[in-house]
Amino acid sequence: MRRRALGKRLTRAATNFAYRAELRLVLDVMAKDRAAIRLYERLGWQHIGTTTHVFDGSEETPAHCYVEMESRSRILDQMAAEAEETDLYDATAAPEDTR
Repeated sequence: MRRRALGKRLTRAATNFAYRAELRLVLDVMAKDRAAIRLYERLGWQHIGTTTHVFDGSEETPAHCYVEMESRSRILDQMAAEAEETDLYDATAAPEDTR
């Protein structure tokens, strides 16, 4: 089933949903799932740490933790644009003299 971009499409759908809902996505992926790790990194997810999953109380599996950065960037861009429209933000304005 690989090479059909299903993982990419599902990840993008989740990302778009999170963006519209103003949510931030995080995930854990088992270290052995190299293809999934490559996909998330290619899609711009940022590695933020590692953890260990424990199954049945004894079996330990290392995992990598990721946060999705693209929707966060889009949310911040949208907030800046909205603030700019309402004159709350002007990136070109010089700081006011408070003397």
